Amino acid sequence: RPINDQWVVGFGVSAPFGFKTQYNPGWMGRYNAIKSDLKSVDVTFSVSYKVTEQLALGASLIAQRTSVDLTNAVDFGAILSNPATFNLAPAFLPQSADGYARIKGHNWKWGWQVGASWKPTAVDTFGILYHAKIHHVIHGQATFSVPSQVQGVFTQAHLPLFQNTAGTANYSTPAYINLSYWRKMSDRLSLGVEADWTQWSSFKTLTVNFANPYQPPSSEVYDWRDSHYLSVGGDYKLSKQLTLSAGVAIDSTPTYTLTRSPRVPDASRRWISFGLTYKPLDNFKMSLGYAHLFVNDANVNIASATQDRLTGYYQNSADLLACSSTYRF
Repeated sequence: RPINDQWVVGFGVSAPFGFKTQYNPGWMGRYNAIKSDLKSVDVTFSVSYKVTEQLALGASLIAQRTSVDLTNAVDFGAILSNPATFNLAPAFLPQSADGYARIKGHNWKWGWQVGASWKPTAVDTFGILYHAKIHHVIHGQATFSVPSQVQGVFTQAHLPLFQNTAGTANYSTPAYINLSYWRKMSDRLSLGVEADWTQWSSFKTLTVNFANPYQPPSSEVYDWRDSHYLSVGGDYKLSKQLTLSAGVAIDSTPTYTLTRSPRVPDASRRWISFGLTYKPLDNFKMSLGYAHLFVNDANVNIASATQDRLTGYYQNSADLLACSSTYRF
C-alpha cells in the first residue's frame, strides 16, 4: 500500500519451504520413514523506499512458523537381539517385533529479508532479494507404540525406554538469493529470466533430544549441498484484462545418493509451466497456473538407526496446479 510517492508498505503470507511424503505402514523402508511432513510459513511485513525513479530498496520482517511431523517404524527385534546395544532378549529376531515412533512439534521465529529493484530504462527491470537463514528450536512431543512383549522386557530390566516424552530439535531454514531480469519487448510481450541460490549446505543433521534422560537422541544425517534454480519465461497480454504466461526451468537437488533419505527422495528436475491472469479491476486479479516436473531417477542406499538398509531408486514426476487472488488496497 503506498504511503506517499516514495514509501510503500505491504503484508504477505507464503510457504518458502516444505515437503511431505507418506508410505504404507508396512513398506520395506518403514524403519527409515513412514510419514514426513515439514513446512515453513512466512508472515511478512514489508516496506520499500523509492530512492530515485530508477532505484527502490526494500526490507521485510518475517514471522516464520516451522512445523515437523515425522513417523517411522522401530525394529525392536533388532534392538533387543543386538549384542552391540542391549542383547536383552536374544530370542527376538530383526523385524519380528515392530513398534512405531512419532515426533511432532513446531516453532515461531523472527527473520528478515532485503531487496532492491533497478529500472535503468523504461523497459528493463533488475531485481535482487536476500532471505536470511532462520534458526529454529522445534519443541514438541515424541510418542511411541511398543509391542507388549517388548515392553515386558524393558520393564523387567528396569529400563524406562521408548516412553512418551517431550523433545527438541534444532533446524534452520536456509538463506537464499534471488536474481531476476525482466524486459518489456512490446506493449503485449514481456520476457524474463530468474536465478536462485539456496544454502542447503547448512542442513547437516536433524537430531531430536528427548526430555526422558534414558532415551538416547535420535539423529538423521542429511549433509545436503547448495541448490540452484534457473528459469526463463514470458507474459503475453491478450487484452487489458487477460494475460497468458509460460516458462521453463532447471532445478538442482540438494540431496545425493550417500545420504538421500526416503523422507525426501528428491532429485534434480526440469519444469515446464503455463498460466493465465485475469484482472477485472485495477486493484484485483486472479491467477491460475499449471506446471509439470520431469524428475531424474533418485538412487537411495541408506541404513536406519537399527541398521536395516534400504537400497533402490525412485522414479518420480509431478503435476502442480496453483491458483491465487490479489487485492490491492
